[in-house]
Amino acid sequence: QEQFAGKEGLKEYLKHFLFTRFLYQSALSEGFLNQRIEGELARLKENFLAKKYYQARFLEPVEITEQELKEYYQAHKDRYRDAQGKLLSFDQVQAQLERELKQSKAQKLSQQWFGKQLEEKRVKIYESAFENTGEP
Repeated sequence: QEQFAGKEGLKEYLKHFLFTRFLYQSALSEGFLNQRIEGELARLKENFLAKKYYQARFLEPVEITEQELKEYYQAHKDRYRDAQGKLLSFDQVQAQLERELKQSKAQKLSQQWFGKQLEEKRVKIYESAFENTGEP
């Protein structure tokens, strides 16, 4: 945002926006969009939508209490040290703790959801198919 601040920044943003639009329009009009690129776009769209759904479905609804944060900090204190090895205080790492705990809870919720999806869609992963693959 700082990069495009002020009158000159706004002008640069407009130039950048127009340049990108012109590139896009030229690629379409010159037939640059082929099957390979369409496949890549489809994968990008799929990954983008899946990521947004994960955030909305599992990450955003997670609520964390102050008590949970403190308990998590106590259980994982040794992870939170500065470059000299000094233990960082709860207040110094609270934002990081919240991100980690939220991600951990979201991961548990998503794994439960995934298990239900496998059941509902009758998908079975045969672990034996991954044995003796020749990899160390």
